[in-house]
Amino acid sequence: MSRLPLRTRFGSWLLYAFAVLAALLATQWVAHLQVRSYLRDEAARAWFLARSGSTPFQWQFRQRDDLIAGTVFGASRFHVDDSGIHVDGDHTPVEIGLRLSQPLDLRQFDQLTIRTTPDKAARQIIIRETLDAPQVSAMLDVPPTAVGPIDLSALAWRDEDGRPASVPRRADMVRLRLDRSATAMLDIHSVRFAPSAGATRLPAVTEVPHVTSVESALLLRDALRRREPSALVVYAGDIPTESTHAPSPAGAGWRWLLTGLAATGMVLLRLRPPHSPSWRAGLEATALLAGPLAVILGGHLGDNLGAWTTVAIALTVAFALTLRWPAWREWISPSMAAWRGPALAMLVALVVGAWFLAQAPDAHWPTPTQFARYTAWAFVQQFLLCGLVATRLEQAGLSSRATALAVATLFALMHTPNAALMLATFVGGLIWSTAWLRDRNLAGIGLSHAVAATILFATAPTALLRSAEVSARFLL
Repeated sequence: MSRLPLRTRFGSWLLYAFAVLAALLATQWVAHLQVRSYLRDEAARAWFLARSGSTPFQWQFRQRDDLIAGTVFGASRFHVDDSGIHVDGDHTPVEIGLRLSQPLDLRQFDQLTIRTTPDKAARQIIIRETLDAPQVSAMLDVPPTAVGPIDLSALAWRDEDGRPASVPRRADMVRLRLDRSATAMLDIHSVRFAPSAGATRLPAVTEVPHVTSVESALLLRDALRRREPSALVVYAGDIPTESTHAPSPAGAGWRWLLTGLAATGMVLLRLRPPHSPSWRAGLEATALLAGPLAVILGGHLGDNLGAWTTVAIALTVAFALTLRWPAWREWISPSMAAWRGPALAMLVALVVGAWFLAQAPDAHWPTPTQFARYTAWAFVQQFLLCGLVATRLEQAGLSSRATALAVATLFALMHTPNAALMLATFVGGLIWSTAWLRDRNLAGIGLSHAVAATILFATAPTALLRSAEVSARFLL
């Protein structure tokens, strides 16, 4: 009589194990698909521009995202519209940092055109060949741009001490300094680095097998670009051809329309919630997840938070603030049993970290301030995923196992396309969400998250864990 329940339990656990494995493989497939798509589109765009004699290095300044930190350094007031950047206020010099999606090959794109009003404002270009290299600079005291572009190879380059320097071969950082001594008003319309007439050459493309991990593919691309700034890496079969066209960027109009619909849905959900508690919980969980998943999976989380990204995140935060939060008893549990799950995650991280150190004893531990900041961020993540989302998925009718698996999968997807980090967050998310559903101890899982992640970030080799970045930031 007792053998049937045992078989039933064994079959249930076996089925759950298959579901966990399938979800884990699916998250890794998503990461691989996104990186492959990014590399393919990057190569297609570079190939198309090179064949057409155009350049990927041009800025129209119609949005703040074109600028490093989204600002004009040294300007007390400025604004951006369809005609460029408009700076006013005083006569002090200003600087703008140009966002580079890839290293700038100055041997090929050596013709600089700057359109400003007034066009005779004194200008200076400041370059770092790599981010940790010393900067070099040159004055751009040339005739107005109507006469022609500036030949960067003909400029008198100086190092930081004012001594003559070699012409830079590449740039990982570009800043432009403009003097407003003649007038307080300055309009910056566009900047363009282009090749000399007839000097265009197609970029070198390297194919990697489909079994290559996303980390290895990106590390190879970075290594090649240290020698050849325009080098491209694609997966086998994705190499661009003569018929390749530039990929079409997704329109922002649809994003704003869907965001407006989402905001309307959130308001209606708070003012006129469904009578069914399960429906209400499910819709609330969906509303909490829609914004972050759209931002991260869509590759919109870059160096600067654009207007749409900021609004999408703000909507999620605002909606979360209107919901019922976990009771105070669920923030910390005095029961030792409630700390078993969090302790397991820390133990797994310790074992993995020790193994990493045995292979290469080169850990990079954070400062106390950095650890404190990350601990706060870990608590925010666990509060949203466990305290709000997992609780509502359970209220919507999912079993504890299904809820834990769903939360782990969602947690991994919020770290796409960082495949190694997705693997770690899936395992951690499964442990933490299971512990939350059983013991309701946010303090335990928040602290466990902070400690486990710190150990992995400090000890994991770059070949395995490229960085802790997600979305577009991971691909830069």
